Amino acid sequence: MSLAQQLESLIQEGGMPPERQMGRSGLTLARITNVTDPDKLNRVKCLPIGVPEAEETDWCYFMSPMGGKGCGVYFPPHVDDLAVLGYLDDDPHRPVVLGSIWNTELTPPFTIQEGKVEDYAIRTPQKIDLTFHDEEAKQTVTLTMPSGVVLKLDDENQTAALQDKDGKNALTLNFKTGEGTLCCEKKLTLSAGQTTITLESSGNLTMKCSGKLSMEGASIAGKAQGQLALQGATASVKGDGTLELSASGSTTLKGGIVKIN
Repeated sequence: MSLAQQLESLIQEGGMPPERQMGRSGLTLARITNVTDPDKLNRVKCLPIGVPEAEETDWCYFMSPMGGKGCGVYFPPHVDDLAVLGYLDDDPHRPVVLGSIWNTELTPPFTIQEGKVEDYAIRTPQKIDLTFHDEEAKQTVTLTMPSGVVLKLDDENQTAALQDKDGKNALTLNFKTGEGTLCCEKKLTLSAGQTTITLESSGNLTMKCSGKLSMEGASIAGKAQGQLALQGATASVKGDGTLELSASGSTTLKGGIVKIN
């Protein structure tokens, strides 16, 4: 059937050929108006700015630096964000959000300092900051939470540090010297299964295990400012060379049967 026959058939049936839409080339500035996609396809709606008699767009996709099946970079826009729209095949009904843009009202979270582009960053609306300082030989990566908790990797000093805003609870590793410190303001507990070691700010150190507790060294020295108590179902003290038991006061050996030599 020729095109003329198709048009004649539409007219006879009371129909009309679809109206040809005017194309739209170039880019359009728009404001995000809706992000609740009913089909959960991560689409948004926008309202073009500076376009006469502009209407809210249909659901449209937003671009990402990388995307694949179940993977990619996910930074969706928010309602009231400013966006730049492009149009597939210059079709005004097929807009795509190409990216976001700042202005004097919606200001950027960071600015270029002294004409040097050495800092890059991501900041979420609730103030989670991920910053990259890329100065030669002084690179750092810093993650900062709204509460003030900071995780910092320092390539110049070869260190990694995690601490709260006051530095009272902190973990520091020095990869250059092979040293590390872990400090807690109140209590520190190390555990593996049913074995625990607990250090408390009050001065107490507690070790618990359901199996065997062993200590070995070239020499072992133990000293108590007050009482020293050792207790077990059975107890043995042995010296391969000499053994000395002494006291500045009285000495008591007590048992159901006491054998000496």
